Amino acid sequence: MSAATGFYTPGLGRSLSTDWEIHGGHLAERCSLFIIIALGESIVVTGEAFREHIHEPAVVGMFIISFLGAAAMWWIYFHTASTEAINYIERSNNPGKMGRIAYTYIHTLMVIGIIWCAVADRISMEEPHQIPHHENEHGSGMIKVAVMIGGPALFVLGHALFRRAFCSRVSWAHWVTIVAFLCATPIGIFCPLWATALTTTTILLLLAGYESYFRSRILPTALHRQVHEEV
Repeated sequence: MSAATGFYTPGLGRSLSTDWEIHGGHLAERCSLFIIIALGESIVVTGEAFREHIHEPAVVGMFIISFLGAAAMWWIYFHTASTEAINYIERSNNPGKMGRIAYTYIHTLMVIGIIWCAVADRISMEEPHQIPHHENEHGSGMIKVAVMIGGPALFVLGHALFRRAFCSRVSWAHWVTIVAFLCATPIGIFCPLWATALTTTTILLLLAGYESYFRSRILPTALHRQVHEEV
């Protein structure tokens, strides 16, 4: 909240984002560490749940699905956007503004999404065959579906906003992915939790694959055009 108000101080007023002397690359590196920590903690939580049910074949499958989901989020963030974002903020005339929006607020969304995914992984590993529709007492079934799908959806939304902060061109695949998660929500009520987890992980992997193509073929052209427009 302090950054949003320009670090307002009674008697001194508030500052502008152009007044903030920050090193863009340093800030980007520090914020990316939060993503690494969140992903690492999610794997630790998944591993702990796996240890408790290690002899169940369904749980072994869920562990693989959960690990692939974490790998997909790492792939989406680090392989497809972080480098371009660092280059952009280091060249920006107003790094404070991007630091406030992209690396403070938007990164918070992605971290929450990753933690949300860790909760979903633990739920699905404890009861992989549970069908939410059969356990819908007091709306608990719908809550589980929301947890299973909400985490990945929030992460993808955060990543789309993150990309939009430094590039005028946002991959349409982000919005298609979010729509796919929304469409999967009512279906997930009637599917076992392992199937919902497999669906969300598959969607994340497809997005990661397309994002690699987007990064190598489309994004460089868009960034080059944006730099010339700013000049």
